[in-house]
Amino acid sequence: MTTSSEEIYDCIIIGSGLAGMTTALSCLDRGAKVVMLEKEAKLGGNSMKASSGINAACPIDDGDGTTTVSQQQEIDAFVQDTKKSAGSQPNAALIEILVNQSAPALMWLKDRVQVDLLQCKTRLGGHSSKRTFRPVKGAVGYSVMSGMQKALEAYHAAESGDGQDPSPPSNKGRLTIMTEIKMTGLVTGEDGKSVIGVTATAGPESSSEETIIQLKSKNIVLATGGFAADRTKSSLLAQHRPDLLKMPATFGDFSTGDGIQLATSTTSSIKAKTCLMDKVQIHPTGFVDPADPTSPTKFLCAELLRGIGGILLNEQGERFCNELGTRDYVVNKMMMQEQQEKVFYIVLGSNAAKAGAEHVGFYTWKKLLQKHTGIQETAQTMGIPKERLEATIADYCAAASKGAEDAHGKTFFPNLFMDNLQEEEFLVGKVTPVLHYCMGGLSVNPQGKVLDEDNNVIPGLHAVGEVAGGTHGDNRLAGNSLLECLVFGRIIGENLPLQQEADETKVVVQETTTHSSKVNTRNTECA
Repeated sequence: MTTSSEEIYDCIIIGSGLAGMTTALSCLDRGAKVVMLEKEAKLGGNSMKASSGINAACPIDDGDGTTTVSQQQEIDAFVQDTKKSAGSQPNAALIEILVNQSAPALMWLKDRVQVDLLQCKTRLGGHSSKRTFRPVKGAVGYSVMSGMQKALEAYHAAESGDGQDPSPPSNKGRLTIMTEIKMTGLVTGEDGKSVIGVTATAGPESSSEETIIQLKSKNIVLATGGFAADRTKSSLLAQHRPDLLKMPATFGDFSTGDGIQLATSTTSSIKAKTCLMDKVQIHPTGFVDPADPTSPTKFLCAELLRGIGGILLNEQGERFCNELGTRDYVVNKMMMQEQQEKVFYIVLGSNAAKAGAEHVGFYTWKKLLQKHTGIQETAQTMGIPKERLEATIADYCAAASKGAEDAHGKTFFPNLFMDNLQEEEFLVGKVTPVLHYCMGGLSVNPQGKVLDEDNNVIPGLHAVGEVAGGTHGDNRLAGNSLLECLVFGRIIGENLPLQQEADETKVVVQETTTHSSKVNTRNTECA
């Protein structure tokens, strides 16, 4: 059965993660009529699972005597850290936009979405300073996505039913959300070069009855995420990184690269260009669940645990890296360890546990972190001689007390272990490297417009979030994924041409290091 909507939407968004929701809200706030398609039964995608935080060049006095640098100094440092992490293929134009628009993005979350992340700041691996923001309570992904969904409800067709809905009646129905809808194709115009709609199938994949629908819009936004959850022989992962097919991953099963495949299909006339498709990030720490140690899907051990003071040990009970190095660096150090199974320990003391109480409590509840009292019990449980574990921790604390770089190049030692290791309460978990993020995807310009194989803009087609390649180069810096969704989702949403332009100032983005934003007219200093 085939149905075709006669209505022409201002924007069709494919995917309901943070990238898709940010684009939708930014469009709706301008008076747009939007439809969002999600192939799963629930909204949120991988964004809902994010845990460590969102980066921003938004310096705040930490209250611990730390000298607060100027915002421009922090912007410059953030740019350099991101370029360094990107390795040999940094996209300077995209990185400049990402960093320059990071503080306005967090202010927009606070003011528009009512999610304030500015009260809690930490430092993650690969960063030269504290710039990763997260909620005081709860994980950042759930907090942000819950706020986004609430903000979008004002535009959704469903009425609240409680008589307390403050939304103007004119807002209701301007957003249509369709779940269990899988996009099957892009509809092109008569010229064969522009995208004017999508085709999709409705209903769960297990359904025997298939309904094909067609929707029209001059603005199609792909927010379909990465591709590394698909391990089939015809998958993008098999095509570009067959060596990673057997590695465990943190992706949801829905991360199958649908948007990339349809935009680059040999049967399509638009022939979208891709970049960095072989750059798949391996995160150093996915939890090995004691209840199911061989599961191919791992629960992410958040970067935050190392940011608050967790250390990594090999099976001999020895440190082997700077725990706050970039992800690719830590993974390389893991792979160099002479042990058959690449399973390692992450160890936190009581001070670190307090600093990350929300995360630690959650991981403990899931039995991914185990509590042990005293060095003797901890070493015995880990199968490591007490003297060796004691020496490892003593050496670590001694290096920290000198205030200088240790043998692994570490200079920042937050929340050290207690002096009395016999009474210290340790938290220990097993971790292993896991597939976590795809740096590669569709080639886009700084406005999020998808490019074809000749580097020309494909009219009507945008990509945002993980489906868009290039922003992170060879390796994504921790904390930049949600930021990318916010920054470029806002840019696309505030600049798409609408059928009836709302009387609002748009975000202006130029392919230079100077960018202006409606939010920039406010005070964006975090205080």
